Amino acid sequence: MQTNELKFSRQVKEDEVLKGITQNYTNFVTDFFEFQRVWFYSCYNLFKDIDKYFILAYLFRRQFESYSNFLINKSYEEFYSIDKFEIEKFNIIDVSKELNFKKETTRRKIIELEKSGIIQKSQKRVILNKKAAQIQKPVDSINSLSRVISNVTRFLVKNETLELELSTNEISKILKNNFTTLWKDFLNFQIGYMIRMQKLYDNDLESFLIAGMIFYNQHISTRVKAKQNTEQNFYKYYFTKNLTESFFDRGISAMSISEMTGIPRPTVLRKLNKFLKKNFLIKDKSSLYRINDKSNFLIDIDKVRLINLEKFNFFITKIINLTEISLKRNY
Repeated sequence: MQTNELKFSRQVKEDEVLKGITQNYTNFVTDFFEFQRVWFYSCYNLFKDIDKYFILAYLFRRQFESYSNFLINKSYEEFYSIDKFEIEKFNIIDVSKELNFKKETTRRKIIELEKSGIIQKSQKRVILNKKAAQIQKPVDSINSLSRVISNVTRFLVKNETLELELSTNEISKILKNNFTTLWKDFLNFQIGYMIRMQKLYDNDLESFLIAGMIFYNQHISTRVKAKQNTEQNFYKYYFTKNLTESFFDRGISAMSISEMTGIPRPTVLRKLNKFLKKNFLIKDKSSLYRINDKSNFLIDIDKVRLINLEKFNFFITKIINLTEISLKRNY
């Protein structure tokens, strides 16, 4: 029986995917913002403490890495049928360094997770039980991530990089069939994304989430009335400038930010006041907040935004090619 060798020369290249994204950057950012908003909202509301969720995500990524080291891949169904998982050589210092958390903060959060019955510590091991697995289980995240990637393939069809779009269901199937391998890559991206944003906002993830909602609001209000900008360097040099200087945008209230993030309104107000003191935000007569287009902080935000795009582009290019291979398209 003759089998055909895979034609790797036909795989989609990272620069081709990036070109598709950047030519449709306004639409891509809408999808990406919404995906991250829902993801972080879910994470925060599980514990009302996003640091705890990231510690749990780190532990599951460690488990996925152990599988990967021994060339083991488990599907979504296989993985979540397991009763418990053991993480060897667990060290609080390693966790705090990896997540950029203070050592004492990490220790305190781990003790709280233990008291909640989510993890068990045994000398230098950590045991993750069914409760931990159910909390971390990406019931909705796989579909919403697949939708983002599917929309990117629509951009690639438009510029003739792909012949056919990949559906949300097709991508979701690949993610579930190769769950421990690909969700390791996803958590690598998300943890890296979280750390970069955390450092940008003085090691305060709540401040990042609050600022993110203000950016998102300005993006949506600008996008509604503005046309898609396909200029090649728009995403690099003009996106943030357009977002913050646009006369289309309208500010957002502290209550709306609270509802969108799950963060209590008094906490939101406290963080907003800090931003006002740093001249990062402007507050109008209706107590609506918007980004100050004169803030020097925007330069740093843009640098990190471009790094995040590069990392995400690398991840989704891999998913697109795996899905194409599974469907025997272009191979």
